[in-house]
Amino acid sequence: MSIERSLNTIIRLPEDVYEQKNNLPGIEIREKISKSIFTGLSFFLIFNGVEVDWEESGYRTKRIARIEDKIKRRDSTEPERDIYGVRFITEVEDRGWLSRLIQSAYPLTPKEFPGGKPSIRDYRNPEVRASHIEKSNPHMSPIYSALHINFVFQRSGSSLLDIGEVQIMTHGELMVYKQTRDGYSNGHTD
Repeated sequence: MSIERSLNTIIRLPEDVYEQKNNLPGIEIREKISKSIFTGLSFFLIFNGVEVDWEESGYRTKRIARIEDKIKRRDSTEPERDIYGVRFITEVEDRGWLSRLIQSAYPLTPKEFPGGKPSIRDYRNPEVRASHIEKSNPHMSPIYSALHINFVFQRSGSSLLDIGEVQIMTHGELMVYKQTRDGYSNGHTD
């Protein structure tokens, strides 16, 4: 996917995870970007009346070693969609509204990424969860449930678009996540 900004500059998604990884800024800058995304989306959600548990919500930045582990684990060269990650804990039931709201802040985001991966995945849906486990992530817990929303943004000075991910969870979903995360990180689904 390419977007022409001027006669001289074309911004685009990275061709593969290796191009993406080789064009990332250092970890300090990536952490500042993640914090900035979290702060911006926090104000955006507040402005739109979304009640969030701020003590449980937060952000994280994927380190190069974790990116490399994920490349090996998933046997794919598609760009990573969660190098910059934020999580909001809320009891808002209308996830369709939440996903449209969040993506409205990032208008460059495609509905699907190259390779057919959707930019919104609602893992509350058992069919979506089962399909993801079968095709992409056999280490995901079969009881995991959350809304994942990818978004695309342009980092200053870069002609490659960056991809981030927002996770929306209820308190109950967060509890399941915490109970099953170690198995996912270590490559099994106990």
